[in-house]
Amino acid sequence: DGWFVDVTRNRVHTLSDQTRNILKGLDRDVKVTVLLGSGRVRVGYFGSVDVSTRVADLLRLYGAASSRVKTETIDTYADKTRADKFAAQFKGNVEPDTLVVEVGDRNVQIPFRDLIEVPPMDYMTPPPEDMTPGFKGEEKLTAAVVSLTEDQQSVVYFVTGHGELGPEGAEGKALNRFSAELRRDNYKVESLNLMARKEIPA
Repeated sequence: DGWFVDVTRNRVHTLSDQTRNILKGLDRDVKVTVLLGSGRVRVGYFGSVDVSTRVADLLRLYGAASSRVKTETIDTYADKTRADKFAAQFKGNVEPDTLVVEVGDRNVQIPFRDLIEVPPMDYMTPPPEDMTPGFKGEEKLTAAVVSLTEDQQSVVYFVTGHGELGPEGAEGKALNRFSAELRRDNYKVESLNLMARKEIPA
C-alpha cells in the first residue's frame, strides 16, 4: 500500500523488531477478525476513547509485515447477520469490540478494553489535558500469535474430588465463566481427580 515514514515521538506506527521477526517466521496462516461494535471504550477520566482507529492501523502493519496474516472486520450493527454467523462459530460467546485471533482450530479473543493502558494518576484530580491512555495493541496481539503458533498448548487443570468447584457444571456450582475466559486465551481446560489419578501431569 505504498510507504510512509513514522515521525511520531514514540514510533506508535512502527512494529517492534521482535514482532516483525515473529511475523517473518510464521509457517501457518493467522486470521485476525475485528468484531466491531461502537469501536470505543470508556476509560475513567478519559471518557470514551476511540480504539477502532488504532486497531485498524495496527492490523495494516501486521498485514504488511507478513502475507500469512489475514485480517477482516465485521460491523455488528451494519451487518448483523454476518456478525451473528461469525459469533456462532464460538457458540455465540464473542462480544462486540473484540479481536479474534485464529490459527487452525485454536483462537484467542482480545476485548478492546484490554488494549488500553491507563497511566498511573491521582484520582482525586483530573489528568493533564495532554495525557492520553496508552495502547497495548501490539503487545497483546503478538502474544496471541505466539501462543497460538506454539506446537504445544498449555493446560490448566482444575483439581476435583474433594468438593472443589469444577471447570464446568451447574450455575453457581462450577467455574464456567472462568473456564471460558481461559479457553479464550488459548488454554486447554481439564479436570484432575487425584483420588483416581495419583500422578500430577508434567
